[in-house]
Amino acid sequence: DFTGPDYPQSLAKYLSDSTKLIVLCSPNSRKSAYVNDEIRTFAKIKGADNIISVLVSGVPNNEAGPGHEDQMAFPEALCEVMEMPLATSYLGFDLRKDKVNKGVFNGSWYTILANIYNVSRSEIEQRDKKREARTRRIRRGIVTGVMAILLVALAVTLVFWRQAVEQQLP
Repeated sequence: DFTGPDYPQSLAKYLSDSTKLIVLCSPNSRKSAYVNDEIRTFAKIKGADNIISVLVSGVPNNEAGPGHEDQMAFPEALCEVMEMPLATSYLGFDLRKDKVNKGVFNGSWYTILANIYNVSRSEIEQRDKKREARTRRIRRGIVTGVMAILLVALAVTLVFWRQAVEQQLP
């Protein structure tokens, strides 16, 4: 969301405030002068090591055969700043039925997070497993607490019911 009258100045400000640049690579992004401009500007400010590419459609440029240049996904600027761009694959992702961090895209999600935080993918996976184990423990504790309350309520109800029955007997 750019503000001000000068696009290059606004772009430079926002990109300099950013730690990483995530480039969604597709044939459309390859054709975009704005995407190429953002990549070049960011690479000058922060370096190519802080650019994360995500393949969302098309094919990597080196895999496009003759006559299929329109399917190339990597923007020219990305190829200029990186000798061989590597991208995390989100090919086949459908927003209506897929989640960015679940199912077949789980590994891709871990890779993107590892790149954002500059840690290994295995560290991200271990953190996620610990988080999931903690969530399971909390849920188990809540279920156990609810069950205990229900058992106490049942016991109290049975005691009062028995007393009521005994009072009604002659």
